[in-house]
Amino acid sequence: MAKMQWKRYRPSPTEKTPKSVSIENTYSPDLMDPDEIYQQIFELATKLSKRLANKSLQGKTITVKLRLSDYTTFNRQATLPSTTNDQLTIINTAWKLLYPEITPSRKFRLLGISVSRFQYEEQLRLPTF
Repeated sequence: MAKMQWKRYRPSPTEKTPKSVSIENTYSPDLMDPDEIYQQIFELATKLSKRLANKSLQGKTITVKLRLSDYTTFNRQATLPSTTNDQLTIINTAWKLLYPEITPSRKFRLLGISVSRFQYEEQLRLPTF
């Protein structure tokens, strides 16, 4: 008599759904000028928005990662009322989070933006009875 063999199904690494999508860049020399910092946020957010759109993802939380010239690293985040992958929403939210951290003496070595708290199709479906 043949034995039955049970195998537990495990999704392959390519089937995993991401928890966040992010982009960051390290700068040399460090950034100090608010206009230059805004330009970098604009470029990062534009690339991030395209990545999200290519993956058909929209997230609710936007996080900005900041590293200063002394390597102090910290994050600021905001949760939006609805999911987004919109370029302007990401730019504006990231800038609102970053702007209060800019002071004349602060030099930024790294800037990063991430989007998380995705809402997947199965989460959007209503249960059937």
